[in-house]
Amino acid sequence: VAGTETSVEFCGGTHLHQSGHMVDFVITTEEAIAKGIRRIVALTGPEAIKALKKTELLEGELNALKATIDADKTGADSREHVKKIVELNEDVSQAVIPYVK
Repeated sequence: VAGTETSVEFCGGTHLHQSGHMVDFVITTEEAIAKGIRRIVALTGPEAIKALKKTELLEGELNALKATIDADKTGADSREHVKKIVELNEDVSQAVIPYVK
């Protein structure tokens, strides 16, 4: 009676003796691939650490940009701000970063 108490879905072939062997674990994407079927892509170890560091870098850039925009009381640099927002948005869209922080 397979599947009544345990999941029998494809596991991706990743097996660990202890979860600590992963070091870090981050989910980078989650999507529907068919009705009722979802897929996650995750990173572990050094690749997960790189993704977390990239997140911190992008978050720092976002905070710096926000501070710059907040300091521009006259709005004189609005076009430059929009350009930087678009560039940062593209960087975030292309980055391999955790789905949730």
